[in-house]
Amino acid sequence: MKTVIFVFSFALAGLFVNAQDLVTKNGVIYDKDGHPYSGEIITSDKNGVKESEAEISSGKFNGEITYYYMSGAIMETGMFLAGIKHGPWVHFNEEGKKVSFGNYSNGKKEGKWIMWDEKGVKRYEMNYREGEKTGTWYNWDTNGNLVKTTQYGNNLK
Repeated sequence: MKTVIFVFSFALAGLFVNAQDLVTKNGVIYDKDGHPYSGEIITSDKNGVKESEAEISSGKFNGEITYYYMSGAIMETGMFLAGIKHGPWVHFNEEGKKVSFGNYSNGKKEGKWIMWDEKGVKRYEMNYREGEKTGTWYNWDTNGNLVKTTQYGNNLK
């Protein structure tokens, strides 16, 4: 069983590339032979600690991207479509608690965005339409009591 796992892990190693082996020109990521890169990319700091991993297609971020704290804990996950933020994005604290959530559509904030404090208390609820503030925004104090509402849109705020 150990041999199978080792062989499988060794085979997978060829599917990943380090960012140092790639070049970015005009927003497109190229491999060392000058072709737009497709595959997974892993970035690390100078000490070899993983900072991020992402999927690349035809030289553009496409699919899931994950950022890491120095401890190895996940900091943020999100989605790209052809190099543009598109889909859900979630930010975590170093202990793994979700501290913010929102969506992008074609690179612009879209829909409900929520932020929690370190204790898990919802602090903000915001709404966006095509990247613009819209609707009612809510702000709660550290005890979860609503302290402020603000209206956006229709020439408000």
